[in-house]
Amino acid sequence: MNKNFKKFFLILNFSFIIFHSFPGCKKDLTPVENTQPEIQLTVEDVGVTEAWLRLKIQNPSSKSQVTITRNDSTIQSRITGPSALDTLIYDSELLPNQDYTYTATLITDSRTLTAESQITTMDTTNNDFTWEIFTFGETASSVLKDVFIINENDIWAVGNIFVNGFYDSLGNYIDSYNAVHWNGSEWEMKRIKFKYPYGSGYSEAECVYAFDSNNVIVSSGSSFMKWNGNAWEAIGMFDASDTTILRGYIKKMFGIADSVLYGVGVNGSIIKYKNNTWYRIESGTDNDLHDIWGIYNEKTILITAT
Repeated sequence: MNKNFKKFFLILNFSFIIFHSFPGCKKDLTPVENTQPEIQLTVEDVGVTEAWLRLKIQNPSSKSQVTITRNDSTIQSRITGPSALDTLIYDSELLPNQDYTYTATLITDSRTLTAESQITTMDTTNNDFTWEIFTFGETASSVLKDVFIINENDIWAVGNIFVNGFYDSLGNYIDSYNAVHWNGSEWEMKRIKFKYPYGSGYSEAECVYAFDSNNVIVSSGSSFMKWNGNAWEAIGMFDASDTTILRGYIKKMFGIADSVLYGVGVNGSIIKYKNNTWYRIESGTDNDLHDIWGIYNEKTILITAT
């Protein structure tokens, strides 16, 4: 028997054994779920003296221990349960312009897993911008209370701005400005006439929010005016004595979409504007609410209060 015949015979024989050993067998294509523990440590943000890192743990045992170290110093240690973990680690004891190595160590089922990330904090003098100072008004009564940046060529700031005093040479009262607008080359002084159930006037503006250049909302606290690209139109006006909607004047606004707007203010007041209708939302507090922000899914809204 020559060598080629032997090789051919062995191949045929091996094929027969495979076929004979697994008659009618089908390969199981069901994915095998990974139950091995995993750990990740990633950098979220870095400042001058602080850093944020995200720690993720998958498939830990019923009792696991995770330790976070910065260089050789332990900054956090905790016992975890069998559930997956996804948390933010905040470290504020850093120095400017320094390199740091963070290590997350997971001990689970007699196994040790590690994940590592490096950061370099910002330098206090490493700024790629310069400050410009703009001043508005000529009396101590002038004030700006809120600002909204649509883009670098479209900025709104609102408040109360007096130019050339309160009265002219004949003793006539001079209406103040209540907004300034940056058009990309200069600031434009604006007078927005707020409308109320009892009349109208150039009241002090309390807050501003913009969805885009043609959808800017400015509020005096109880009156809401919208810039539609051509003119100001009233979208809401309330009497201070009527607490059906407002419990107090609005200090800050936040929008979800061009038809959904939230406002918070004095005496725990929370209002919502949707489909051209205003609603009152009970806050459960009489404390003043100072600020509001959220995520654009109409599910997560944050409000600050005193």
